[in-house]
Amino acid sequence: MDTSVFNVGIIGLGPKGFYGFERLLAEIDQLDYHTEMCIHLFNESDAFATGWVYDINQPEYLLMNYPNKYISSVPRTECDPMIPMSSYSEWVSKFTGNSISYEEKQIAPRAAVGRYLKYYFNLLLKAGSSRVKIKKHITTVTAIKKGDSGFYIDTTTGAGAGLTFKTLLLTTGHSPAISSAYQTASNCEYTIPFVYPFDKKLTPVKSGTTVLCKGIGLTAIDTILGLTEGRDG
Repeated sequence: MDTSVFNVGIIGLGPKGFYGFERLLAEIDQLDYHTEMCIHLFNESDAFATGWVYDINQPEYLLMNYPNKYISSVPRTECDPMIPMSSYSEWVSKFTGNSISYEEKQIAPRAAVGRYLKYYFNLLLKAGSSRVKIKKHITTVTAIKKGDSGFYIDTTTGAGAGLTFKTLLLTTGHSPAISSAYQTASNCEYTIPFVYPFDKKLTPVKSGTTVLCKGIGLTAIDTILGLTEGRDG
């Protein structure tokens, strides 16, 4: 019997990392195996399952850009989830007392969706721990190296050092590690390439400042809201 540890790493534990984590646990739950297995979850903050964009501490005026009926963590693949799961509308209706059909038509704050994701993430942690070891690491992965027996990683805190990973799932998504040449532009006082979390990144922008938004997607809308409605403007 092979008693060596089979290490799996998920780098980036926002919504995509959460979905990958859930599918991995579901597959493991169907296996008959004897090798010790450990799943390592690497995230830059303690916002596991939500990431920066769905952080439960962000302002409630930051909304989703589609109705609640499209929000669900219920998997669509054949392997059944390890725990019973429901759509966001079903989940939130239990707290609001509104009908599911009513909730499906609403536009939820992203922080509320983050609470939904974190709720199921915590249930998965508890259920998954009965089958495999699960370790959470709040750190930034700075390098991935390929060796003869697997992958090795470097992190800012040393977490995962010396471990050999048989498999790595990269789900970094939006990251404050994003850098831009405009950060050092001489005609800009400062540049903010990543605006989340708001309470830290937008603080330097003072009243009366001229702000240029490059792109007009959801992040730009969030920024405009944060600098106007978010400041009682």
